[in-house]
Amino acid sequence: MEINERNIKIWSTIGTRATFGMAALELAKKYDDLIVLTCDVSTSAGLDRFRKTYPEKYLDLGIA
Repeated sequence: MEINERNIKIWSTIGTRATFGMAALELAKKYDDLIVLTCDVSTSAGLDRFRKTYPEKYLDLGIA
C-alpha cells in the first residue's frame, strides 16, 4: 500500500486514529530513520500494527 489519492479516500472512512497508524506503517517503509514516540497510546492511536512490525522504531514513554 502506498500513500496516494485512493488510499487517502479509504483511510478517511476508517477514522483518523486508524489512518494515523496505517500512514505511519507506510512512511516507515520509505524512511528508515522514522521513529514513533508515544505516551501509552498505541492502541487508541492505531499504532499496534506499527509497534509489532517495527518494534525497534517504536518508543512508548508512558504516561507522565
